[in-house]
Amino acid sequence: MSERQRPVTLTPAAFKKLEQVSTATLTSQLDKHGFRSTFLQGLYPLRPDMRMVGYAFTLRYVPTREDLVDELYDNTKNVQRLAVEQVEKDDVLVMDA
Repeated sequence: MSERQRPVTLTPAAFKKLEQVSTATLTSQLDKHGFRSTFLQGLYPLRPDMRMVGYAFTLRYVPTREDLVDELYDNTKNVQRLAVEQVEKDDVLVMDA
């Protein structure tokens, strides 16, 4: 699969630097630039020793009503499945469900 065109491309050095920045610092910077409520309260990492840095690959999942549209359940054409299959190296799947 060929890589998607990204509006911003990070160098390996930038990825390394971002791995050193705390979530609180990133959230504060987003807030200063007008991006409010960019985090969920009360979450704790399962692996505090690991850091995750990548390009956000966003997906919004809205359940469909199978009683209205049977063909939406053809697994090979499911838009959520197709989106998940497009996730590439350095992507982080961010899902609103």
